[in-house]
Amino acid sequence: MIDGLVETLNEKREKLLEELEDPKTSDERMEEIQAELEELGTEMKDKIMNFELFGFSIKSIIGDIKEEALSLEESIVEMKLAMEDFFQNWQKKLVFDWVKIVKKFLDKIGLKKLFEVLALTWCDVLELLGFPFEINVKTPNIDRLANNGVIFSNAYTSCPICVPARASFATGLPVHKNRLWDNAMPYYGQISSWGHSLQSHNVPVESIGKLHYRSEEDDDGFDKKHIPMMVVNGVGMVWGSIRRENERSKVFRNERMLGEYIGPGNSKYTDYDEAVVSKTQKWLEAKKKNKESKPWCLYIGLVAPHFPLVVPQKYFDMYPRETLPEIKLDPNGGYKMHPWIGKQNELRNSNNQFKDENEKWAAISAYFGLCSFLDENIGKIITSITENGFMDNTTIIYTSDHGDNVGARGLWGKSNFYEESCSIPLIVSGKKINKGICKTPVTLMDISETIVDHFSCKSPNNGPGQSLYEIADNPYDHNRVAFSEYHASSSISGAY
Repeated sequence: MIDGLVETLNEKREKLLEELEDPKTSDERMEEIQAELEELGTEMKDKIMNFELFGFSIKSIIGDIKEEALSLEESIVEMKLAMEDFFQNWQKKLVFDWVKIVKKFLDKIGLKKLFEVLALTWCDVLELLGFPFEINVKTPNIDRLANNGVIFSNAYTSCPICVPARASFATGLPVHKNRLWDNAMPYYGQISSWGHSLQSHNVPVESIGKLHYRSEEDDDGFDKKHIPMMVVNGVGMVWGSIRRENERSKVFRNERMLGEYIGPGNSKYTDYDEAVVSKTQKWLEAKKKNKESKPWCLYIGLVAPHFPLVVPQKYFDMYPRETLPEIKLDPNGGYKMHPWIGKQNELRNSNNQFKDENEKWAAISAYFGLCSFLDENIGKIITSITENGFMDNTTIIYTSDHGDNVGARGLWGKSNFYEESCSIPLIVSGKKINKGICKTPVTLMDISETIVDHFSCKSPNNGPGQSLYEIADNPYDHNRVAFSEYHASSSISGAY
């Protein structure tokens, strides 16, 4: 049926497409063609508004096509959301036929460009949902959290590197407001945090694990910090903050970021995470014995899947080479980096530091293995919360300070604004939470506001964030901006 509709309109479009592809076509005529395509898109919408493809209304697609003539960016957002809905409600085996049909449809009505731009979005969605040609990371415990809460599917860091992101999370302020720009400027309580707000209302608040603040002695909003991981020597990466291209290579440490060894085994970070879990279990047991009824807040900071890319053997073995997807936009396949990224990457090109291709693939296996290692540790914490009787009245927020490129575009680590780097997982889970998916864009600053809202405290700095409870209770807001910025290691300028 859809092919018949396309063929009918194709006769009208044939000449337009020829003109569109003709390099001699003037800019003025290009605008006229765009307007005519919009009209024909509207005509198509009217004809098949009620047509359903495998139970999925084609109305969404046509609506996006019409909007493409006005705003390609807006169309991409809407199409992505429509595809997410479809993928969540239909068998995977239907997806490939659906993609082929939509591509054919878009090609024939003169919107091939739209399909090409959307292709990366589709890959991201398919990867997230574990479709056959992408990796399906084994995270049953995180899945359990998701099934009992709200998934924020468009969550982003305030800054795609550790220390500034964590300072933004603490204060609820963007980097340019708290002015903690990079990994050499750690938070030490110099600006009020959500922890300070809780303390002012006598809410017990403690931390276990990684904070990446300045020092254990600082008044940074925690009553007590258990085995905290802080920046090195209270200073951090001063050598990574030089921007002048003729000077930065003189001070930059020429060491392999991903670690000297990559593969199965144990590292100081995997050992540390196990210690964090053990300390958390003991903390919960002690809390139960004290029989306290007063509300409390516990922050738990696990390191994985942060490099070094070393993970215990059983997790490494979960992701053999033959199960891994091909590298996305591999420079070895002809992909060329954006000039700004190229300048940043030339200072520390991790992709060129592997001993051989086998080690590169071992790095990817280790990263996904660390994700499963993290998941098992989260499972142990959830079990302890349950066994000590806290699950029925505890809300759990699961998130991260940033993402990781894991080889996509020849990049490793974070520090840029590709989805792999700046998007973060975010789940709010609990017995009293309405389950579902919230697609409104959110950031770490919204988590800060959520914590103070949860305990009926005041915002520490009246930042731009909003409680995730409020956001989830309202309809999808595609106009909301998730702002992120980067001024840190290897950059030659600020980026947004």
